[in-house]
Amino acid sequence: MMPKAFHMDHTVPDRISGALFAAVLTAAALFLACPLTVHAEDPSRLISGTTINGISISDQTVDEAAATLQNAFGNWTLTLKGRNGVSCEISGSDIGFHAAADPAEVQAVLDAQNAAGRVVGPGGGAKRNAEITIRITYDSAALENAINASVFLNMPDAVPSSDAHLAMTGSGPSQGMVIVPEVYGTAVDPEKYRAAVRAAADAGLTELDLDQAGCYGGPNILSTDPSLQTAMSAVRSVQNASVTWTVGGMTVILDAGTFSPWITGMDADGTVAVDRDALVCWLKGWASSCTTLGTPRTFHCHDGRDVTMSRGTLGWAPDIDAEADAAAAVIKSGGNAQRVLSPPAGNDWGNTYIEVDLAGQHVWYYKDGQVVWDAPCVSGRMTEDRMTPEGFYYIYYKETNRDLKGKIVDGKPEYVAHVDYWMPFYRGYGMHDASWRSDFGGRIYVNNGSHGCVNLPPSKVKALYDTAPTGTPVICHY
Repeated sequence: MMPKAFHMDHTVPDRISGALFAAVLTAAALFLACPLTVHAEDPSRLISGTTINGISISDQTVDEAAATLQNAFGNWTLTLKGRNGVSCEISGSDIGFHAAADPAEVQAVLDAQNAAGRVVGPGGGAKRNAEITIRITYDSAALENAINASVFLNMPDAVPSSDAHLAMTGSGPSQGMVIVPEVYGTAVDPEKYRAAVRAAADAGLTELDLDQAGCYGGPNILSTDPSLQTAMSAVRSVQNASVTWTVGGMTVILDAGTFSPWITGMDADGTVAVDRDALVCWLKGWASSCTTLGTPRTFHCHDGRDVTMSRGTLGWAPDIDAEADAAAAVIKSGGNAQRVLSPPAGNDWGNTYIEVDLAGQHVWYYKDGQVVWDAPCVSGRMTEDRMTPEGFYYIYYKETNRDLKGKIVDGKPEYVAHVDYWMPFYRGYGMHDASWRSDFGGRIYVNNGSHGCVNLPPSKVKALYDTAPTGTPVICHY
């Protein structure tokens, strides 16, 4: 049926013909404004305007589209963009870069268009835009070489990023706490950089912004950070606080120049909040230089020999927890304090101690420099898993009527031995009576020694137990 034609009658008044003409224009405009329904008839070709992964494959067959997608990566180059305008490129030809589309996935896009009637628009459900997997391969070793040779890992003047932080400036009356601004450095984090470049190559990206990819590792704290502003106010309230330690001939000073980064804000009581972990770490740093624990010490044996040993639990060291509590209190108060720590004069064991001669298999108890008790012994058998360890120890508790148990084997202790008197001095090692033995001393320990403890004659051990208090040093040597 032919559409009815418009006929213009010149006898109609001008106002009517004008209105009719306007109506015709409006209808034409509406017709042009309406989305067109597109019909693509060739089912072997993707419909007009189709893109896959943003690449146009309009009106192409499956094989043609797969080739187009592959060719799109033919001259692949990855541009790396860093801070301050620094950039470099990694060429696909240098790393054997190859990209390929699976024709089966392209076919699936075409099949979906055909199933939807190949109609795009209000009357159909066919889709022009699709995403598929592009299989990318390259020589991993060649990529690593390119990464290592890139400018970002070869910048001798590169500056690392740093967070905004508090620092003490000036001295005397002009001394004050300020916020040191963050630094947007030019040094990348090597591992983050390598990972980001690998990921970009895996995805077939052609550009990588190193800053956006987090390759610079900061800064993470800016000078505008509210918590930093709060911390600065808090530090300024205690910036004159200090603690001075005197340890033997050594002097250590803690002032705001050191503790300012440890101020994390304000506590509920209105005093500054101090990062205790950071304070303890700092204390341990200098305390390790004045402790005797684990350091070589020389012991003068009963027979006149001198033996030097480092192992053991006996020794002097600052009480880190006590010093941390004291220092934190001073910082919170904003005051000043002097702390005097006094290492023991001479050796760590004084003149009251127990000497265990593991080679001579004998034990002596010295009190005020005089032997007040002694007895033969049997120590651990001379194998790596059972020999009694040498070193400086102390009795850390005492107990009567104790069952000693060996390591668990097949769900049961290797042995159970009842003792009347138990005096441990290191882990599971201790001195005790051994009623199952009839002989002590000599060379028994070499092949028939204990599991590591110092076995003592039952007739002798009670006297030692009664007279040697907890804390008595025990020095074992060969």
